[in-house]
Amino acid sequence: MSPASPDDPGRPSASSVDETANVTTLRIRASAQDGVVVFTFFHPSGRPCGPAWIAVEEADSKRALWSLEAEQPSSENERAAIGSSAGSWTGLRAFRYGVVPSGYRQLVPGDGPPESLQAGMTYRVSAYGNRFGAHLFTI
Repeated sequence: MSPASPDDPGRPSASSVDETANVTTLRIRASAQDGVVVFTFFHPSGRPCGPAWIAVEEADSKRALWSLEAEQPSSENERAAIGSSAGSWTGLRAFRYGVVPSGYRQLVPGDGPPESLQAGMTYRVSAYGNRFGAHLFTI
């Protein structure tokens, strides 16, 4: 079992999540510090990828805990203004679990924040845009 934060035994410590996925097209890194889990998405070349859809689920049950989708720009001019391409609508490459960034909308849960991630549990984060990736991580 991974160590918990000394301040809150239910929250992950900085060393409890730190893995990088080996996926075909989109790389995902999950990291935690001070109980905050952050997912970072990037192209294998290292350039930022702004996924159009993100989901976090329990690895065993595949029960969705949190999912987001990008709000698609309404025109090519708007897409050009934010420097994005079809299927990858934002340049945002890092997401805090449970925080909906500007330009995205939360799908799951329908209202309110997602369930807290629990120490000792394994989760899957998946994302796609113009690339797809999935990553298992343990808190």
